[in-house]
Amino acid sequence: DEINSLLQRSAVLLFPSLNYEGMPMTIIEALSNGTPVIASNIGVMPTMITNQYNGFLFEVGNVNSLCQQIGRWEKLTEGEKVHMKKNARESYQMHYTPEHNARLLKQIYQEAIQGKLSVPEFNSVSHAPKKTHIIESHFG
Repeated sequence: DEINSLLQRSAVLLFPSLNYEGMPMTIIEALSNGTPVIASNIGVMPTMITNQYNGFLFEVGNVNSLCQQIGRWEKLTEGEKVHMKKNARESYQMHYTPEHNARLLKQIYQEAIQGKLSVPEFNSVSHAPKKTHIIESHFG
């Protein structure tokens, strides 16, 4: 489709959100097409984007921070950019495919039925889950 075609031809996706996002499909679509993401470090984005692995994170609302991360992307060698694109695609395959989500949903239902469902604790700095049986930790 047209969106996938555009993402495949894009060098990087800029995602400068000022608000908390639930699970941005835009980022998932970018990763599925092997497009690295430069995103603000708010909400769920730090759990989806690992700095210098499948993209870059910048301080929310800070234009200078955004420009710095764009500059970091631009300074990468072509080989490093290709590697980051492969990492973006791998991130999708490891964490966001329909099959992966079906396994997670099945696990959640099984834990709920067995009374073992736990609630994630959040790290106050990154908002990333510290420990949980439901959400997998960062890749990399």
